[in-house]
Amino acid sequence: MQGKNRKILCFSFLLCIFLASCAPSGGPRQAGPEDTLRGYLDAVLAGRFEDAYSCLSEKDRAARSLAGYLAERSDEGSFLAQFVAGRASYSIREVVVTDDRARCETDVTIPDFEKIHREAVGESVTGGFTESNLGNLSLIRRRIGRVETKYRREGLPMKTVVETFRLVREKDGWRVWLGS
Repeated sequence: MQGKNRKILCFSFLLCIFLASCAPSGGPRQAGPEDTLRGYLDAVLAGRFEDAYSCLSEKDRAARSLAGYLAERSDEGSFLAQFVAGRASYSIREVVVTDDRARCETDVTIPDFEKIHREAVGESVTGGFTESNLGNLSLIRRRIGRVETKYRREGLPMKTVVETFRLVREKDGWRVWLGS
């Protein structure tokens, strides 16, 4: 009987150690400002604007409804919109936290739309147009074809700008503050 009790005691002790090692320490980890900003930016770049809205501060969500936010940002999900958004990227370079506020300096890179437009359309397209629709079509096709060939060879022109994002710590964690 002693051997059986010793085995039960030993098994119970090992079971307690195992269960204690599986218990979470300190509760669930709350996302920091950098994690929150990454979630927001990933959602924006992927066109998941409802997810992006959920990352906004209470004040921002009170100032604009989800429907209003979606109307400002949503696109038709066209091939061109997805193509362009798929080339956008970001890199968080610095996070400064002061009490319940954070400032994140972020490099945001997108296609250089101004340059693309200038190269595709030209500085003055109107001077090249004629009364012939077929002639105009040829003109546009040649210009677009030259630009397309250049971008295939050299890559799409990109533009990087440093953007500052502000976050606030609320009762349920860090939130992006757009300033509303």
